[in-house]
Amino acid sequence: MRVTFFKLKDWVTGEKEKNEFLEEFEKIKKSLWAFEKISFGENFNIERGKGYNIGSLVIFPNLIELDAREEYEDAVRTFIDKFKASLDSFIAVDYVVPRPQSTVL
Repeated sequence: MRVTFFKLKDWVTGEKEKNEFLEEFEKIKKSLWAFEKISFGENFNIERGKGYNIGSLVIFPNLIELDAREEYEDAVRTFIDKFKASLDSFIAVDYVVPRPQSTVL
């Protein structure tokens, strides 16, 4: 899975700017429909989230897909380029979650 957090600059306070940001992420989600799961949204507790306003979560079916999915990387790069004037920082973390093993009783 890949978790990405975006921190908007302090002057980006209006709902219009945040909605533009979220609408663009919705376009990414629709264009990348083949992923197992992709979700995003606004952080409801910015202070606890160290100022990161927006987050996204992408779940890949397996590690090979995580390494091979250039489409997501390209879409996020384009997204960052489009909003770089509004972004203070961002962080992306890949995390491998082992599949649960079935037990035979």
